[in-house]
Order: sequence, then structure tokens, then C-alpha cells
Amino acid sequence: MGEDDEEDDEDAKEEKKDADTDRGGVPEPSFTPSAATTAPLLGPLALLAHGPFYADRPAAAVADEAAVTPLMLAAGAGPGYEGCVSALLRSAQRRRIRVNVEKTQRFQNFDVGASISLSDEESRSTAAHYAAQSGAYVALRLLAQFHPPSVEKGNYNGETPLHHAAANGQEECIRVLTDELGVPRTVADESGWIPLLYADYAHRRGAVLTLMARDLQEQLGAMHAILDSHLSRPKVMKVLRMIATVPPFYDALNAHIRAHISLLSGPLSFLLTNSRGSHVVDFANRRCWLQHQLNDRHRWSSTQSMHSADFEPLAVAHSDAWGSFRRWVLRNGPTHLTGAPLSHHCSFRGMPARGPGVERDLLDRIAMEITRDEGRVGGPDGDDEDAFEAIDASQLSRHSQMDDERKHSEAAALGFALLRPASEGLDVYHPPNLPDQLPAWLEEGYAALGRLLGYCVLHQSPFPVSFSSAFLKGILGRSTAWEDLEEMAPEVARSLETVRDMDGGVEDLCLTFSVEEEETTLPAESLEDDEDDDEESDNDDPEIWWSWRRLEQNPSDRPMLNRISHWVRQQDHARGSLWRSGSMHVDRVRTMLESEYRVDLSNRTDWLTRAVEFVVAKTLGLPRPATRARREDVVDLTTSAADENAGGVATTTTAATTTRTETELVPGGSKKTVTDFNKDKYVKLHARHRLDRVTKSAAIEAVRRGLLEIVPLELLKHFNPPEFACLLGGVAAIDVHDWRANARYDGYDEQSPQVRWLWRLVHSFTPDERTLLLKFATGS
Repeated sequence: MGEDDEEDDEDAKEEKKDADTDRGGVPEPSFTPSAATTAPLLGPLALLAHGPFYADRPAAAVADEAAVTPLMLAAGAGPGYEGCVSALLRSAQRRRIRVNVEKTQRFQNFDVGASISLSDEESRSTAAHYAAQSGAYVALRLLAQFHPPSVEKGNYNGETPLHHAAANGQEECIRVLTDELGVPRTVADESGWIPLLYADYAHRRGAVLTLMARDLQEQLGAMHAILDSHLSRPKVMKVLRMIATVPPFYDALNAHIRAHISLLSGPLSFLLTNSRGSHVVDFANRRCWLQHQLNDRHRWSSTQSMHSADFEPLAVAHSDAWGSFRRWVLRNGPTHLTGAPLSHHCSFRGMPARGPGVERDLLDRIAMEITRDEGRVGGPDGDDEDAFEAIDASQLSRHSQMDDERKHSEAAALGFALLRPASEGLDVYHPPNLPDQLPAWLEEGYAALGRLLGYCVLHQSPFPVSFSSAFLKGILGRSTAWEDLEEMAPEVARSLETVRDMDGGVEDLCLTFSVEEEETTLPAESLEDDEDDDEESDNDDPEIWWSWRRLEQNPSDRPMLNRISHWVRQQDHARGSLWRSGSMHVDRVRTMLESEYRVDLSNRTDWLTRAVEFVVAKTLGLPRPATRARREDVVDLTTSAADENAGGVATTTTAATTTRTETELVPGGSKKTVTDFNKDKYVKLHARHRLDRVTKSAAIEAVRRGLLEIVPLELLKHFNPPEFACLLGGVAAIDVHDWRANARYDGYDEQSPQVRWLWRLVHSFTPDERTLLLKFATGS
């Protein structure tokens, strides 16, 4: 026997002695494999570790034809075989076998690290992969103790033991690998997939929550990095859907976002920008993110407006809250709304009080005035006997030429409400059926309403009006569905369902492809008077008025307009009667605009001159020349037919009226009969027409335009219609006990398991979620 053989015998005897000592003299345990495939090899594992000697390698490194070693089998057998794993590792640690490679003088050391690093032939997986897959977390500790790099080594696809632990839902292995052994949760395979993408979301949720417990931001960022890959995107989207639909995952993600809301504007922005990602982030977090975005967007106006000498506080007339607000918004634009909450500067005339209570009172009054049956665009209080006297049609041509206060007072006489109930008995509102072309004064009114809604979103001031789902979808640009028609026109929906479900005899109903409906007819404003009148009176009046409107409505001119008003006040204070005489203000204003604003007035001289005259008179409270020239032509609103017969000015009392109109659904539809064969098409076209009259109306477009001046669409698109309703109306405090006491069940009772589950869930809801549930259930 040679020297090497004697040394090997001595090493084997020493290892046998140490193993017996470790077991306390107890005979070697018999192994009961957990898998039938490992049974032939697991039995003699201890014998391999402490018995027969292999000249070229330790027992832990002996491999079969598939390159599977005893160490892999022991680690893959699961919990309970840690003693075998330990024995194999100790055996490999004590042997330093030098192997002559191809009969050369080069030698290879086959130590414990090499034994642990061996991989099988099929997937290039190591013993650590086997341990992670089987849940042998103690074996993972042993492998890391003897050879730390083994727990991060990837197989042929770059999958680490952590990937295998996640795929098999081995929660404790995940915790040991990440929290104890320092394996990063963002370790990626060859395709960039992290363990969170391997996890079993359906059956092993504990493992998912363990992965999400820490470093969630980095993990989501890693998923975002591969979102553009056509191979990885479906998997990432599937994971996001699972997170959105499984409450524990959803809560874990949103708890993390709630503590770091700024992440939605940075590395986690893809959760919002993705077409389906908005559902992953809950409403409360998205609303908080929206407030951050709006505050950043309007920070400049909030720091400048209230401190500017040109800032005009809102003074509200008790009898005309909506008219006061509307005129104030048209004069000052949206910057006064974004600059400061109304509670900081709004007050009712004759009352110095300000604050949140005054703001709530204002919004309540506005809501009442634009929705009540005798509601108006603006004007006197409803108690005024002449509040709803009809406007003479001949005066409407001069309506736009009157001063602002008088214009809005006369608009009141139309007896027109901006919003009406969507259906009988339902307290949700949208604009009535209106012509495609709105009068300018009415379009301005709807735009002012849009700005008010934008203000309510920006400053989180609830507006006490519930809007129909069709109205909300029209603002957001979303498509409508059958349930929207059922809400806004339930009788029409039931009739169409009857037609659709008829088995025959549809022709007997005598229906055609046309719709007969009510439409509100409004008198149109006109800037063109009779030519004879123009020759007899000052024809600059309408031009001055429209010059003023152009200054107000052009965003680039609003600062100039405010500067004119401020400068006029300064000049009036300094020069007094000379300034009021009007002998110098036009030239001085023109010079000021050219020098301070560098405005090219070469092509704007005529209308600017008239606008300056108008703004000077308005700022100083002087009579306006154009208006004085028209006074004798202004007809008293209370002129009666008797006055006309007596030789007074002829009047025709024409207020807003409702007429029946017929609209063809297809060309020649009024002559095309609905039959059993085309009834489905008729129902579809009829429903679409009814919905489009709301969602695509000129009124909705005006409201939308005003709203988007304050809240951009790219921010609103992350909210669905019920959530948008909550942004506008706030979140109500819902008493669940009262809700439960007044609930009615169809086919169930209060003791039914489903009912108990429902109320248990509702009790766990946040106020936001309860409000959304109420909106879903009732539409209000």
C-alpha cells in the first residue's frame, strides 16, 4: 500500500470518528426519502460520506450519469435531511484530493467549495437550487456557511436559488436567502426577471408577501425596466393584475406607495401610465398624487396672485351668487381660482366674514341656482317678482352690447337652468338637450362652470351636485354603455329593451329610424344691429365690448389687462381730474404696453383703443360712452303689449322654450321602417344618439374646456367616472350601521352567509371605498 493510500485511510478513520461523536454515539439514522426518484440514492448517503473511499473526489461530489450528486439529492429531499447535508459537507471539507489530470503534472484541488458548486447536466442547477426548491432552508444556511457564493449562483438560465424558492412558494427559504444571507430581491435571470415574477400568486401568497416586504420600490423598478420587452411584458402585466386583484398584495403595495407618494412621479410612474396600471394604485394614493401634481403646476400662481396689487377678491351678491362668480371668473381668468382658495378672499356684499363657511355657502347657493327648475345663468333672486320676466327678442341683438352687470341680469330672464335632472326622480344632473351651436353667453356660462369644477378638484372643495355618469364620461372622454342610458332615460331604455326582445310584430309599432325628442331653444345673441340703427347711434359699442372680451379670453392678454387696470388706478390717484378727463390715457396705456410688455400694436390700434377706453371707464366707475349712446335704445324688460299698442317700443317676449324635434338616425331614417330584421340596429343607433346628445354636446365641450384649464386631462385620465365624481363631490361620511338597517335583500336575508360577508367587507372599507361603493350601487 502506498503513502497516499495510508493517508487516505487515516483521514477516513478520523472522519468516521468525528461523525460518530457528532451523533453522540447514536447509530447512523435511516433516511426516508420524500420523493420516489431519490430513494435509490438517499439510503447509502451516510455510507458515502463516512464509509468507502473515492480516490478522485469526496463523496459529496460523486455524480451519476445525469451529473446529480449526493449533496444535491440530500439538499433536494427537503427539511429533515440537514444531518446528511452536514455530513457530506464536512467530508468534503476534510479531504484535499489531488487528481492527476490527463497524466500531466497539473493538479486540481477538489475541496468543499468545488463540491457545492457542481451542477447537474439538465439545468445546471447546484445543490443550493435543490435546497431552495424543496424548502430546505437549514441546508441553505449550511451551504452558505461552507461556500457563500453558492446561494447566488445561477443555472443555465441565470435563475438563482431565490428564483426557485419563489417559484415553489418556499416562504422560509425566501426569508433566509434575503434577510439572513443577503441575496438581493432584485437579482435577475438572463431575461431580467426577478424572483417576484416567478412567484406563485395563486397558491403561495405568503411567499409573495415575503418578497414584497422589503425593497418593493427596487423590485417594481426592475419590472418597469423590462416592460418594453415583448417577451416580458405579458408576465409583468399578469403580475400587476394579480397585485391589483388579490387584497393582501394590493394592500402591501399601496401601503408602500402611501409612505412614498412621490414615487408615482418617479420610478413607479409606470404604474399610472400603463393602460391597466391605474387599478394597481388605489384611489386614495392616486388622489394624493393628483394634489401633488396640481400644487406643483400652480405653485407660481399661488405665490403671486394673493400678493398682487391686481388681485380682485370675490364679492358675492346674495341674490345672484352664480352671476357674481361667473362675472368674476370671466374678468380674472383661471389664475384667480388657482392662486388661492375662495375661503381666503370670498365674502358676501355687506358682510365682512370670510372663511370655509362662506365658501361652502357660496357653493351651495351656486349649486341651487344652476340646478333648480327656475334656475338661471345668473340674475336676481328667485323671490324677485320680475326675476323670470321674458326677454324681448328684439333686445337680444343688443344683449352682448350691454355692460357686464346688466347683461347677466337680463340673462336671468331666460328662465334657463344650466343643469337638469338626468331622469325623473333621480337627483343626478347633466345639461339639457341644447342646439349644437350655443349662444356666446351660454357657452361662457358652461366654461365658467368647468372652471368651478376644476377649482373644486384643485382645492378639494366638495361641489354639492351629483352628476350623471354620461356627464362624467363626456368630460373624461370615456365611452358610454347601456347602463348610462338606463340612468339618464330609464323609460327610453325600457322601451328599447322591449323592442329588442320582441319575437315578432315590430312593424306594427310603426317605428322609423328617427328620434323625436325635446330640445331647449335659446334666443341667439347678435352683434349686428339693424343698419339704420347703426347710422343713428354709436357703432363702436359692440366692438368695444368684444375687444374687452378678447382681452379677457386670450390667456396671453390677461396679464396685460390686469396691468392696465392697476396702472389706471395709480394714474387716477396721482393725476385726478386730468386723468378722468380721458385726454391722455389711451396714449399712455399704449406706451406702457409697448415698453413693459413689448406688444406690437401696429395691427391692434383700433380695437386696443376701444378696449382701453372701456377698461378705464370700468376701472374708475365712469359712464361708458358707448353704453350712454345706447341707453335710449334699451327697452325696458317689463314693457307690455299695452305699451306697444300705446305707441311704445314693440316687444316680443321670447324666453327659453322647449320644442319637439325629429332627428334621423340614418340618412332618410324618417322613411325607413323598423322591422324584425333591423331592430337590433335601430336599438343600437337610438341608444347611441341619446347618449351622444349628452357626452358630445356643446355644453359638455365648454365645461370640459374650462375644467382642463385648471386640471389637465393627462392627470384626470387616471381616474374612472365614479372616482372623478368623488373628486368633484368629496367623500361623504357614510354610517354603515344605518346603511345596513335600511338595506333590502332580494332572495337573501340578513343571516345569509353572503350578506354577512358583504357587511364585514363594507365595515373594513375606507371612506373612499364606501363612497365608491355607494356610487356603484345607486349612481349618486
